[in-house]
Amino acid sequence: MKLARDRINDGHCANEAEEIGAIKQMGGGSCGEHRRLSAAELRQMHRALPAFQVKESNEDHHYVVLGDWRDRTVGDHAVVIDPWQMIKKVHTYGERINTTEPVRLFTMPPGPPEPNDALSA
Repeated sequence: MKLARDRINDGHCANEAEEIGAIKQMGGGSCGEHRRLSAAELRQMHRALPAFQVKESNEDHHYVVLGDWRDRTVGDHAVVIDPWQMIKKVHTYGERINTTEPVRLFTMPPGPPEPNDALSA
């Protein structure tokens, strides 16, 4: 984790593709790095719902939410994708253990796949 974070946070990565490459090269990292990898995978799929990269507001934990939990039609049915080890990987927003509102870090609007050869590699 430290190797991946040092490489990313010290400015060695010029863009998202390089950041994803560094995470893959270092073999992953912690929840923040796994969140970035999950979001990169979602970007390469058709999305009928927006995807949000988030962190818990009261602890240092990151994950992805597919669907806007604040939207009345989606609400607790939004899908939480939590790639961190030893945690249930996919569950609904209503099933999450931490009930505080997550902090949105990045938003990907719904739409077609966003092919990116650098991210695919």
